[in-house]
Parts: sequence; structure tokens; C-alpha cells
Amino acid sequence: MKRQNVRTLSLVVCTFTYLLIGAAVFDALESDTERKRCEFLTEMKENLLKKYNISHEDYKMIEIVIIENKPHKAGPQWKFAGAFYFATVVLAMIGYGHSTPVTIGGKAFCMAYAMATEMNLMLATGMLSSVIITTGAAVFSRYEGWSYFDSFYYCFVTLTTIGFGDYVALQNDQALINKPGYVALSLVFILFGLAVVAASINLLVLRFMTMNAEDVRREDNELQSASHHVLTLDGEVLSVNGKLLAGHVLLDCNDQADQVSVCSCTCLGPARCHNHLLQLEPVYQPSGGSIRSKRASL
Repeated sequence: MKRQNVRTLSLVVCTFTYLLIGAAVFDALESDTERKRCEFLTEMKENLLKKYNISHEDYKMIEIVIIENKPHKAGPQWKFAGAFYFATVVLAMIGYGHSTPVTIGGKAFCMAYAMATEMNLMLATGMLSSVIITTGAAVFSRYEGWSYFDSFYYCFVTLTTIGFGDYVALQNDQALINKPGYVALSLVFILFGLAVVAASINLLVLRFMTMNAEDVRREDNELQSASHHVLTLDGEVLSVNGKLLAGHVLLDCNDQADQVSVCSCTCLGPARCHNHLLQLEPVYQPSGGSIRSKRASL
């Protein structure tokens, strides 16, 4: 069995064993308490039915009303604040379940929105970063008296952690003392904006690293596939598909002046000598002679 298959099988067995252990522990810790609570609630239900003379149908209706009204204790769940909280819970894959979409459009959009692929995350964080910077630029332009472009420049330099220092907020009119709301807003903007912009940059870098890894893997696969079509003779690599590799030249039959054959076989006749692979080898002349090339026929 391959090593990779062994690792996969081991991971499956370990995961399943871990699930069995967790189930046994939770069963021992929670099952007895659950049974007692169920008995207590059943007894309370019977007492309420007898005390107020309520039918079982009316009691079920009361249960539905109470259960449906429970999420609304914190206020409207689908106004912008509640919807933003729900979107955060969905994107973080937490899924508390305190509120769920009811309409068909809401359910369809939730399914599409929850598919947080790498490209979708990059798009979402990029759009959110743009919204934060443009909104912050408007706020700082109003409170600092800067132009909108200068405020945008300040927000970009701040959230990308460049921080030249040529524009700094909260430095005029004793804003740190006289404008506590503006101070709090600036801090929230910096902290939240830094988190979002940093996440966007990290996702972008991760995408480029993934692309580089894919290119390297593709090149390795191509080299592995090409290695099956390579023949090695005396330490020299020759391509079986007819291509010449480095260090080899074609010899024409008419150019045989300095040929020195290193092959004792006669399998290659004169009619095929045009396709011989030749390797240029330096030959040193004695007594200070010049260096000439020797063509060795393979």
C-alpha cells in the first residue's frame, strides 16, 4: 500500500476514534442532566395544562409563539445592524442559529454568500477595504479640514501601515480632550480598518504564493513526464524523440576530416551518418600547439 494511502487511512481512523471518544465523554457528562430536565419540563407542562385548562393544541401554539419570539428579544434581527452581525456569523462559519433567513431569496443568497472561496474572500475584503477607506476619508475631511483627496491619502497610508506622518489626525483644537466621540471613532476606524486591509493583503499574497506553487508543481509534472523519453549514453543525455541536447551537433557526411569514432559497431552505415550525434571534444596539441576540436561519433 502506498504511503499516502496509509496516511489517509490513518487520518480517517484517528478522526473517527476521536469522535467516538468525544461522544462517550459528552454522553457521560450531559445525558443524565438532560434526562432530569426533560422530566422536569414534562411535569411543568402537565401542571400548566391542568391549572389553566389548556388543550394540547393551544399549548403547542403557545410553544410556537414563544420559540419564534425568542430571537426578537434583542430587537429586529434583519435591520442593518442585525443583518451585518448575521453576515459576520455566516462568513466566519460560526452559525449560531439565533436567526435564519425565511424568504426564498434570503435562503438562496445565504447559500451563495456562505461559499467563501479564496476569490470571493479577496473580493469581499477588497470591497470592504474600499468602503472603509472612502468612508473614513469623508469623516476625516470633515473633522480635520483636509481635502477629500488628502483624507483619502491619509486613510490609505494609515491602513496599509506605511505611516509617513505627513498627515496625522487628532492633532488640532485639543481634539483629544474636547472631542471624545471623534477620538473613539478614529480608534475604531484604525483598528477595524487595519484588520480588514491586512486580511485583504494577506489573501492577495496567499493567492500569489498558491499560483507559484501550482506553477512549480506543473513544471515538476512536465519534467517527470519528459524523463520517460530520455536515454543516457556514457553520462550524456540524449532525447529519444529526435531532439538534440546541449553539447551535441549534427555531422554531415562530407565533413569527416577530423572524425574519430568511439563506437566499434557498424550499425550506422554511411547512408545514416548524416543523423549521427556528435560531441565536440577539445584535443590538446603537444609542445605548445593550438587546441583543435575533435568530433566524437556516438
